[in-house]
Amino acid sequence: MIPFQYKRRSRKQWKDLPIEVQNVILKKVVRAVNQSSLPYLSEYACVCRLWQKFFESRIFCRLIIHSSRLYEMKYIVVGNRRKYVRHIALRFELSPLMPRSERDLPENTRNINDYKFTAAVFDFWAVISTWKIHDVKAREPLTLELIPDRPNCSVALYSSYLRDGSFREYQLRADSYRHGAMLSQRPLGDLLDPANYRQLLRETKRSWRKEGDLSIRFQNIPPDQRRLPPVEVVTYFLIRREYDFNFNPTSLSIIFQSLVRLEGINFERGIHLNPVDERYWSLLVLEPKSLSSSLSRSLKNFTFFAEASDVFQTQSAMPLESNELLANEFVNISRGLQHLSLAFLVDAEDFISYAREGIQHKRYHWKHLRSLSLTMKCFVRPDPSWPLPVSRLNGSLVAAGEMAKEMPRLNMMEIWNGDKGQAGIFRYISTSESTTISWQGTKHLQLSTQAIKTWSEVARRNTQHELSLQMLLIPPGWIKGTASVLHYLKIGVMHKVSAWQTQWKQEIKL
Repeated sequence: MIPFQYKRRSRKQWKDLPIEVQNVILKKVVRAVNQSSLPYLSEYACVCRLWQKFFESRIFCRLIIHSSRLYEMKYIVVGNRRKYVRHIALRFELSPLMPRSERDLPENTRNINDYKFTAAVFDFWAVISTWKIHDVKAREPLTLELIPDRPNCSVALYSSYLRDGSFREYQLRADSYRHGAMLSQRPLGDLLDPANYRQLLRETKRSWRKEGDLSIRFQNIPPDQRRLPPVEVVTYFLIRREYDFNFNPTSLSIIFQSLVRLEGINFERGIHLNPVDERYWSLLVLEPKSLSSSLSRSLKNFTFFAEASDVFQTQSAMPLESNELLANEFVNISRGLQHLSLAFLVDAEDFISYAREGIQHKRYHWKHLRSLSLTMKCFVRPDPSWPLPVSRLNGSLVAAGEMAKEMPRLNMMEIWNGDKGQAGIFRYISTSESTTISWQGTKHLQLSTQAIKTWSEVARRNTQHELSLQMLLIPPGWIKGTASVLHYLKIGVMHKVSAWQTQWKQEIKL
């Protein structure tokens, strides 16, 4: 008799599961960690090598690095981990901006912040310049973002956004502020004594005027090291509007020169309260060794947004004065780009005027440009009851059409502006199915026969469709501020987080 033998079951291992099942399980773990107080993803990366590869691709994808911890970054983000990196936000500590009194603000505070900024930039470049193209995924973009580390900066909230792309943490923070605003139903000026409120505004404005621009200082750097080493891996550069500090254009040009494979720039800034400081900032952009000479030939996208203070300035009135030289500078820059967006930096009339002059002399042709977005001051009237300057606007739109004829690959052009109770946008859209020009605004604009004729010629010359025309009116009551303008006109000129914060500030009437 042959004894019965039990067949021993083999233990199933993780690697025996189908790849699809593995991914489902791991993604559920990531989702659970992001939505609860479970341990950090780094602990799950220690389970086994298969888990390590999956979780490290999430851990190192988007990094926020403080300048004091660059030494750790140098020895931790190595090997295959560099291939996972898609976004690096460099935090650097700065001295407080708002003093308790005038004597609490030392004269050298600005210099101290400059040296901190300089040290952070040079230390970070010493690390990132050692990364080579073969260390990362060359075909995917790698973004470098600068974050001035200040007490009012919501770095923890931004970290949550980078982790899962949601505004859940921002919304939780906003709900508490919104609840307080609903209880009071009054703006800040009504909650304070009028005399104290005016004094608060004066002190705030005085402090901001003394801030200046963050600059790279070479005084403490040896002469042979006063140039940033070239960086091959960074392809996109970002500064968000959340921070009160402005960056010196000459210092930014030093940074841009070192990013030899730079393809995109998204630069958001606050407009100086002091017109003299703002004029000086614009002049620095025009310096011989500044913006245009520092941009890499690989640059394809340039997005700029200048935000005014709702308390002290009027957004739609920016820029305060016409700067024809600056407009001419960006006309030259645009000839090598695919996408250009300039919001409240130069007036569209100046940009179009210089472009038209170059076309007449047969010097300008935009063979790469696919989208162009500009702001025009005359779209918004000093008094909301005033009508639009129809003749002036039609003249500008005719000139814009002549410019568009020299842009054979143009898919979109936007000319817009808006303020409380007023908004308007002229938009040209070309797709595989249609070509359209449209006017959308709080006031009616009667396009002239010449303007329609010119844009019809653009459609016949650069597209396969006949031109169609659309007109849409927006109730003035819908436009509460800059956030409403961007929302109802469907303009994507700001970073998603910046646009969300602008909407939130408008809601609670900050």
